[in-house]
Amino acid sequence: MGWQFRLLGDLSRPFRANLRRLARYRHPRCCRRPVADRLRVVLGEAQPLLAGAERVGDGLALLPMLYHLLWQHELTADLLLAPLGSGTAVCLAGRGA
Repeated sequence: MGWQFRLLGDLSRPFRANLRRLARYRHPRCCRRPVADRLRVVLGEAQPLLAGAERVGDGLALLPMLYHLLWQHELTADLLLAPLGSGTAVCLAGRGA
C-alpha cells in the first residue's frame, strides 16, 4: 500500500499555469448552487469565458465560480495551448469547447 506515480512528460507552460490558477478555486466555498446552475445553462454552447459570465451577472464577480466549475470538470476549455483568459472558449463539459 502506498502512493505510486509515473512521470509521463513535462506539462506545457500554459497548461501548468492554468492548473495553478484553477486550483485556487477548487474549494466548494467558491460555488453557489443557483448561480452555478445558471452558468451551466448559459454555457451550454461554447462562448468566451467573460462574455458567458456577464450573461449571468457581474462577470468579474462570477469568475471564481466559473473557475471552480472548470476545476470540477463541469465546464470545459482548452487549457493546453494558451493561458486562460477572457476570450477563452468555455462550454458545458461533454459539449466540446
